[in-house]
Amino acid sequence: MEQNVGVLNAALRLLRMGISIVPVHNNQPTVDIEEFQRRRPTVEEVTQWFSNLQNDRVGLICGKISRGLVYAEIRNNFGKYAGKNFHKFYFCPDAEGKLENMIIGKENAPFQVALVTSGLVIPEYEDRDYREVPFEYLFDFYYDEIDLITLFDTIEGWKTMQKFWRYADKFQQYYEISADKNGLILAFSGFLRKYLNLSLIQARILFGYAIMKTKNVTTFELPKVIEEEILPKIKYVEVAYILLPEYVSVEKWFKEANAEQLLHELFDLLHDFSLDKYI
Repeated sequence: MEQNVGVLNAALRLLRMGISIVPVHNNQPTVDIEEFQRRRPTVEEVTQWFSNLQNDRVGLICGKISRGLVYAEIRNNFGKYAGKNFHKFYFCPDAEGKLENMIIGKENAPFQVALVTSGLVIPEYEDRDYREVPFEYLFDFYYDEIDLITLFDTIEGWKTMQKFWRYADKFQQYYEISADKNGLILAFSGFLRKYLNLSLIQARILFGYAIMKTKNVTTFELPKVIEEEILPKIKYVEVAYILLPEYVSVEKWFKEANAEQLLHELFDLLHDFSLDKYI
């Protein structure tokens, strides 16, 4: 019964967050989800569902009924990251009716982003031992409040990743051995600003991805890497975006970071780059 207590507690906690949930067994909901796309269940219904031992998972319904819940799953398809998934939830109330479920990236692309804006999501960490910490895995996800414009910008950031991930790949090789990591971040961000004309959100996503690669993070380590490694360094990215592109001192910044060779390699990518080859 211990595991069902964990499920019930998680389900009630999600319900209090304003999320419409349904019981799940064998990766299938055990009730008609259409009704709970129109209304959230009551506490009594949830309690009754999870008194049944077979209802051992919790499904989340995205969309308006759940405060505009949007789910993004980022799947890596290359190298030592192949098969690793990263997950994110957003509360975006004004997205209802303006977005559709979508997949960014082809199967053989470096990564894919599955964006679910309606329908059912059954989150799961494959290597989590549910018996140790019953269903706390549901709260390892981030639930961020964002508006539709920010969500669109984030989606565009992931699309940019599809096109320009090779730049991040090149950057992370130098980042691992750099003695001036902050200086290298500033220089690389300036390159993204001046020569690739990326927005700040796009640059943050590309930069954050490069940092994650250096850490070889697992799903469980991701929140810690974001908090301790990425967020404190975002300010160096923002410095490059305070200036207009024509005032960004890319060559000077790379020289000060003792990374002129990286700049040459980035320019080589810039001059010999066919998007069709990589997406």
